[in-house]
Amino acid sequence: MKFGYARVSKNEQSLEIQIEKLKKAGCQEIYQEKVSGSKDDRSQLNLLIGRLREGDTICVVRLD
Repeated sequence: MKFGYARVSKNEQSLEIQIEKLKKAGCQEIYQEKVSGSKDDRSQLNLLIGRLREGDTICVVRLD
């Protein structure tokens, strides 16, 4: 399965562009959250990691 992960640091930032790109990449499930990259607790990322099985792919738009 192909998963997507979208994240922005601030509530006033939009995830729309990332989600659109992940959909175009063929992601079947997209996990998203608005949380600072400096935080260790990223609940949606943890959920995504828990869903992964051998052969799955994670797509991200930005790594910063």
